[in-house]
Amino acid sequence: AALLRGSAGGVYLAADDRPLTREQICTEACRAPRFAGRKLPTFTGSEGGVGKVIDSSSTRAAIGWQPKYKTFGAFIDTLV
Repeated sequence: AALLRGSAGGVYLAADDRPLTREQICTEACRAPRFAGRKLPTFTGSEGGVGKVIDSSSTRAAIGWQPKYKTFGAFIDTLV
């Protein structure tokens, strides 16, 4: 969508509708067969976007884009 409808030099952010922490992303991913039984990493410290929330509504409006799956968890649901 960005290549077809975006402007030259535009910056577009893709994100789904449910903000997750890094730990929550890993927990969801471990539901997938490929990662089942894996040990979650330990998250310590405050670097790497801890608490960061992303809003991609401007990207969606600018290029008419929607994520294929409403949330990361919905994507994982298709794998289990």
